[in-house]
Amino acid sequence: MAPPIRKLADAFLHSPKEITVTRQSSVASTITTGLVIVDEFSKRETLRLLLNDPELQNAIVFCNRKRDVDVLAKSLTKHGFSVGALHGDLPQSIRFSTLEKFKNGELKVLVCSDVAARGIDIGGLSHVFNFDLPFHAEDYVHRIGRTGRAGREGHAFSIATPYDKALAEAIEQLTGKPIPRLSVDGVQQLEWSEEKRPRGGQARGGQTRKDKPAPQREREPARATREPAREQDTTTRERDTARERETHREREAAPRPVQQPQQPAAKPQQHKGGRNQRDEIPPAPAGEFSGFGDQTPAFMLLPRRHSSRPATPGTLESAETVQDAAHVSDVAS
Repeated sequence: MAPPIRKLADAFLHSPKEITVTRQSSVASTITTGLVIVDEFSKRETLRLLLNDPELQNAIVFCNRKRDVDVLAKSLTKHGFSVGALHGDLPQSIRFSTLEKFKNGELKVLVCSDVAARGIDIGGLSHVFNFDLPFHAEDYVHRIGRTGRAGREGHAFSIATPYDKALAEAIEQLTGKPIPRLSVDGVQQLEWSEEKRPRGGQARGGQTRKDKPAPQREREPARATREPAREQDTTTRERDTARERETHREREAAPRPVQQPQQPAAKPQQHKGGRNQRDEIPPAPAGEFSGFGDQTPAFMLLPRRHSSRPATPGTLESAETVQDAAHVSDVAS
């Protein structure tokens, strides 16, 4: 209770009775805790060995990530365990149905995220497993508080990797006591590592060794073969870029030709008849005829007659023209 609230309560209450409960950060004395430190790729196998405990009646397994809940539930189902999954991405109806099956004994193991760490009371829960150490130490107290309720004995076991030292120390500092080591037959115990977790983080869903990616040294030769080609492409690209820049500079430095102003084209003069001057054929000079030598063609000897109207066949003028033409042809021949 905050001091201002307590001061206000003392001013208005008469002979109050105060009930003090256990601190939230403390672990019930009826819960047996334990910690197993194994390799990242041995977590699934270790969990299966712990679930085969003959004293286990039912158990809740906590994961930090919702996607790990689905992967781990499928893995345990594949190995013959009666498992249900529970996390925040599931519809409310499926969560209620899964929880009822677990309470009725139809499911023996419930794999869930921290959505089930608070506000769920499952009577007679014998075991709680932390497949992942929680990121916040307070969540550890809420998780293992699902067992050992109402004076009953409970078991809370955690599986950690050598890189989870900081998470374990935060839990021990909050609870005020260390988590004892748990020995499991067939499991090799490891020690804490002072190094940080490798890049890539925790293997999702307890990745097994057969799913482990290929070692880095196996991919190095292929990468080495691509490196020279990549360097050669980069050098060629830089050379082409420098050449283009030099060409551009030469073009900019070259003198530009002075453009002469274009003079407007002279318009052809038109005569009164509507014909242009260039359409008229200039008269040939007298005595000079191109292409005929010394002889004068007969058609040049024809007299020219000017008439205001064109001659039509059958008129006197056209008949005289035909006779004159015949006479000139005889003379020329």
